[in-house]
Amino acid sequence: MANIEKIREIAKAFLYCDIRLTSISMVVHHPYTDSPFFIEKRNGEMTARNICEDEEALREWQSQILKKIDEFDTPYQFYFFIKKSFRLAFLKYTYHFLTDKELAEALRAIWTSVEYPNNDPNFTQAQMIRLFKRAKINNLCTESEITAIEEMSEPITIFRGIQKGASVKRMSWTTSLQIAKWFAKRFNNNGEIYSARVPKNAILAYFDSGEKEVIVDPKTLQDMKVVKSHI
Repeated sequence: MANIEKIREIAKAFLYCDIRLTSISMVVHHPYTDSPFFIEKRNGEMTARNICEDEEALREWQSQILKKIDEFDTPYQFYFFIKKSFRLAFLKYTYHFLTDKELAEALRAIWTSVEYPNNDPNFTQAQMIRLFKRAKINNLCTESEITAIEEMSEPITIFRGIQKGASVKRMSWTTSLQIAKWFAKRFNNNGEIYSARVPKNAILAYFDSGEKEVIVDPKTLQDMKVVKSHI
């Protein structure tokens, strides 16, 4: 079982991280909020108070967050109360307190909810690969996803769509050429699509969601080449 009290302790520590301002006045950077405004009910009316400028409002907001954290009794609740950009950071400090199955549940949910997990600074690629291996593919994937892997022809052909100049040797690939094309064209038409092959036993996870994502150790990629450039 997860050590919930240790996770709770770290969740509370994250609350006291500095609230960082951004170039957009209505947006801040913090594990528990992306807005400088705290909404509370006063004298029967809803009032917005700026927690970056009002110390009393900051303390009241922190008090309410602490109450929520004290109510949590599963790892999942903690991870999804944290803002997306901080989830892998929170996992970094808490995965030691999870069983392999709990880690798999958290890792899958966080990986598929974070915008750029391959580039997150909290884990090196080698550390993330070790985390996936510890979680184990049978815990990370559903039965239908395991069956889908078994039914794929070996070696499995996978694709990765990237912007020009981005690194192709990352963990996230897809079995769909069309999805790779979408990623290559996501921001402009100056993208590239790569293909590669991997043996089935090199797959760390397969998430058969909209992206048909295959997670691999880039060291296991074979016959990597550009499929189409400047699409």
